[in-house]
Amino acid sequence: MKRFALLVILFAAVLCPAKAVLIPLYTMSELGHNPELADSIVLCEELELRVVEVPCKGWIQKRTKVRCRAIRVFKGTLVPGAEFEVIYDSLFRRSVRPREIYKNSDGTIDRIIEPDFFPPGRALVFLRDPSRWRDYIALQGHEQSSSMYDVTTAKLMRNGKVFEFGQFEGNPGGLSLREKRPEWMLLAPNQKYGEAELIVDLMLSLEREVPPVYSLYGDAKPYRPNAAKVQWGLQAVAYVMANGLIIIAGICIIKWRRAATALRR
Repeated sequence: MKRFALLVILFAAVLCPAKAVLIPLYTMSELGHNPELADSIVLCEELELRVVEVPCKGWIQKRTKVRCRAIRVFKGTLVPGAEFEVIYDSLFRRSVRPREIYKNSDGTIDRIIEPDFFPPGRALVFLRDPSRWRDYIALQGHEQSSSMYDVTTAKLMRNGKVFEFGQFEGNPGGLSLREKRPEWMLLAPNQKYGEAELIVDLMLSLEREVPPVYSLYGDAKPYRPNAAKVQWGLQAVAYVMANGLIIIAGICIIKWRRAATALRR
């Protein structure tokens, strides 16, 4: 039985990471140099924001569509002044905190704090070009348009600060916002990380293909092209192990009962 318990522990250790839904927090070096992550990098002004509901099998997905005007183009075919639309899927939440409900001891609701949603502003967006991702866009249920882009991630500006998307509220979970940290540049004492600092950081990232040291940017997970294959492989191994452990458990129980019956005789 001790051997069986050890196998259960090992199985749990394999299954947990296999089942976790991790969304990497890519550095700007990875976003700038890997065409699978971003075909275009654009500083833009957000003109209009709307949330649309898209029927899926058994549920309704909410997507955010943002109409933008390009201010400065660092990568891609867009030109300054061009208007385009950015599509954010339901994982992206433009807030720094989730909706919070506080209840009294009797279960009644005391107060509700709504998410602090970001209004349209300035943003640095990392986009997939629709001409290269038509099949992906079609699978997502989007209409076809040459001025519509699917977003990998974005850095949003508000009140002189820069915010980035990530799984900061827990894992697995959606992508919420928090203040962005410097990647390559070093801030002077009392220097804030605003739009100008973000652009300097981006330019350094475009010069340097290797991401910065992760001890300085601790929760960034490096890009792995075969990450999905590895994850599915781990899940397959985990499920095979689960079935094997169930069979082993059944055999152990049968042997134990037979031994107990023999002792009684």
